Amino acid sequence: MKKKLQRYWIMFRLLFFPHGRDAAKYIRKKHIFALFGDQCAWHAKKIPSEPELISIHNNVHISADVRFITHDIISDMFNHHPQYARYGSYPFYKGKIEIMDNCVIGADSIIMYNTKIGPNSIIAAGAVVTKDVPPGEIWGGVPAKFIGTVDDLAHKRRAESN
Repeated sequence: MKKKLQRYWIMFRLLFFPHGRDAAKYIRKKHIFALFGDQCAWHAKKIPSEPELISIHNNVHISADVRFITHDIISDMFNHHPQYARYGSYPFYKGKIEIMDNCVIGADSIIMYNTKIGPNSIIAAGAVVTKDVPPGEIWGGVPAKFIGTVDDLAHKRRAESN
């Protein structure tokens, strides 16, 4: 219960940070994630139900309304369904999420359990990540799939600014 109250208190406090970098410093200070690296920005207002299953490395930018799903409730259905319950109890299922260095997670994205987002990658706004994202790639869509490389985007942005 204490852990749950701490999570709610942190979410309440996040409402008052005007900048994502300040919110990230506060989160890092609270030590609630398995890992929360340096130079991050946290614009989301919610903390996942099992933050200890999430590792966020250095220079990761989490946009508004990103959701980290670290568990499912399928076992509840199995445990209360006569066809499946006769085989015994099904355990609550949880999985880890890891976001490597230099990543951006776009607004309203959902990152599912048992996924790893490789270094130097971008997840487009609204994406649902259900499998590992290789380094240096941009993924988007539902479910998320490869849509380009970060290098190509960097070159395009540089050309547009000139």
